[in-house]
Parts: sequence; C-alpha cells; structure tokens
Amino acid sequence: MIIIDKLVVRRGLFSLKNISFTVGDAEILVVMGPNGSGKTTLLEAIAGLLMIDSGRILINGEDVTRKPPEKRRVGYVPSDAALFPGMTVRKNLWLAYRKTRGLSTNELNKIIKLLNIEALLDRRVEELSSGEKQRVALARALASNPSVLLLDEPLSMLDPPTRDRFKKELREILAELFQDLGLSVIYTTHDLAEATVIGDKIAVINNGFVEQISNPRELLDNPRSRFIADFLGYNVIDGVLTRIDDKELVIDAGEFVLRAEKQNKNDFNTGEKVLIIIKPSDIVVLKPTNTYNEGTFPPQLNIINGTIRRIFLEKESIRLEVNAGLSTIKVEAPYSTLNDFVTKPGNHVQLYVNPANVKIITMHKDEEAHHHKN
Repeated sequence: MIIIDKLVVRRGLFSLKNISFTVGDAEILVVMGPNGSGKTTLLEAIAGLLMIDSGRILINGEDVTRKPPEKRRVGYVPSDAALFPGMTVRKNLWLAYRKTRGLSTNELNKIIKLLNIEALLDRRVEELSSGEKQRVALARALASNPSVLLLDEPLSMLDPPTRDRFKKELREILAELFQDLGLSVIYTTHDLAEATVIGDKIAVINNGFVEQISNPRELLDNPRSRFIADFLGYNVIDGVLTRIDDKELVIDAGEFVLRAEKQNKNDFNTGEKVLIIIKPSDIVVLKPTNTYNEGTFPPQLNIINGTIRRIFLEKESIRLEVNAGLSTIKVEAPYSTLNDFVTKPGNHVQLYVNPANVKIITMHKDEEAHHHKN
C-alpha cells in the first residue's frame, strides 16, 4: 500500500499542490491529465527523484519521504523505457535483480515468461521494437522486487494498433502479477480509453491539483468540474436554473431550455448560474420523420435546433459539431442512426436530450473541484 499525504512539490514555476490519495495492495490508480498537468512530476517525487517541499509518502506503513530512491522499493518505468544502451536484455534485467535479490530466480523467470520476452534475452536493447522495449522495461522494474510500481505513460511510444493490443494485455499481466506480488500501481496517461481499461481508480490532475478521484464509472457519469468534463470530451454549457420542483430542474441555456432529472435539492437555488454537462453519445439526432419546424416544440421538451458545422468519421461512429446559437454541441452517434440528410455541413438538425442524461454542476462546486485539496 502507498499513502500520499498532502504532498507539495515545487519545480520552477510549477508545483504539485496538496496531493493526497491511497493505493491499496493489488490496486491500480491511473493518474490522468493533459501534458504539463503534473503526472510525471508526481511519479518522480514518489520515486525519490525530486525533492519534496512538504507532505509524506508512506509505503507499507513506512515513511520513505526522505529516503533515497534505492531504499524505497519503488519500480519506475519512464515513458521512454530508459533501458541501459549497449547491453543485452538479460544484462538489463540482471542489473536490477542483483540490487535486491528479493525475488527468487523462479519468480524472475515467471515474470520473463509472463511478459513474453524469453526470446529477447540475448538481444541488444537497440535491436528491440518500441513494444518490446516497454515489456523489457516493465520486467526490469519488477526484477527489483518493488512494493510500488510506477508506469509513466507506458504506451505513449507505441503505434495505435500495438497500443490497443498491449493495453488489454497489460491489464491481464498486472492482474496476474498481483496474485504473486501484491503490488500497488500508479499509472499515468492522457488517454481516457486507456485509463478506463487499466484503472481500478482514476485521478484527474490539472495544473498540479487533483480535481477528482473515483472509479471509472463514477468519473464518466459524474464529472465534478468544467475541466474534467471538457477533458472527457463532454458538452459543457453555461445556463441559469429557472425552476426547481420535486422531480426536475429547468435550465435556460439562452438558445434552448433543458430539463434535468432532480439531483440534490439542497445543492441548487432558482436563478443560480450552473454548468450543463451532456455526453456527446447521449444526444439523439432526430430523423426527418420526427423533425418539426423550428418553434413547434415547447422548449421544455429538450429539443435543440442547430446547423451542422463539421463532421468527423470514426471507425464505429460519426461525430458532429452542431452550432446552436452561441453554443457548439458535440454529438456522437453510430452510422446506423444517421440518414443521408445529416451528412452535410450546413444542414439543419434537431437534437434531443433525455432529461436523465442532463447533469448539472453549480458554479461553486466547480470552483471547489478546481481548488480540491484532497
């Protein structure tokens, strides 16, 4: 288990600000955020590569905050793998293994087999592909018998097909390692799909703040700030609460009015400014037979009138950007739900959002998340 308690790390003009979390044995925390948000700084601080200004790091109950890297039992795999050049894979593994000899040779051989690198042992590092280097780097980190494993964007150097395949394999590999080693894993990425496949919990970091820590489903369903919703690719729209009753909220977004299912009555007040959050995949493009002339729908029926601005074709879906007054609405839908009339920029469309899929965050809650001290 690793406990990070109120960690502050200053690095030039940037700083990690009061970071706290716990990662249990056989648990994976994915730290997700954009470039420059503090992901690598956090891992380097835990690994002992950066000076900590305040706070504590406890591993299996031991305070290692001021201990050198070699005394922490932390395995660190940087994004570029950082294998020793001019050496064979076997020599890279041996150098890590001999430092601690905490594993038996049988356990080391099991790691080598699990990561499928037996055929690479006598090859030089320079002869390896990017995917092979990542496997070797992971094996080398594990060869030192760590209690905590830090993986810094381990798939970032891989091509898309290799990345998609390896992220599924990596989750299975870590699950098997947990049975033998009981590791705590902290894994960084800026890729949402990767985070949800790998992580038991996800922490979203922004400019040195952790804005939310939750399981993947909770994060996807209930982002707690504008930044998180934007980062997830959701629609974030400013609005004003105009009505609150026992079953629903009504929000005026200027060009359209939306109903939302009742959330927490005590969190909202009539006239309050709020953020409306809607997943692109929760917006329905109405078919021509269900499309009415503008103005014929009462606005409370959650109809948004707009004009297609841009179209993006994906492997399994179509993404649309729709101009609706001052708002740009992002829509994601499978090919099968869209007719030819939709597939041209400039076409008028009507969109529908189920009230159950309209999430609301008050402005003060957004500010609390942004300055989250947890």
